[in-house]
Amino acid sequence: MGAKRRGIADQFHDLGREPQKQFLAYALHMVRQCIVGNYGAATAVRLRTIERGFADKFANFIHHGNVVDMQSTLENAAREVAGNVYGRTVFLDLSMRMMELLHRPK
Repeated sequence: MGAKRRGIADQFHDLGREPQKQFLAYALHMVRQCIVGNYGAATAVRLRTIERGFADKFANFIHHGNVVDMQSTLENAAREVAGNVYGRTVFLDLSMRMMELLHRPK
């Protein structure tokens, strides 16, 4: 199967468990940093320069109406990966849930 035809869930599945867990921990970190910045605590945000460009754009989608569910969804996915749930299933479910949360109104 060519890289162009493969879905993102397949690509995450192929990474293996440890990189999957690292990605989920990093995603959770980024969500937390965005919400901290959104609530006016910019001095408490701990991001490298290269991450700030992404976070400045991504933070617009993180708000009080979705941040708790986002955190819970990412933590649940991390538990599933650690519990040996099939990676493709975890990341397909995660992508659908995150899309719903990112489009949730404030």
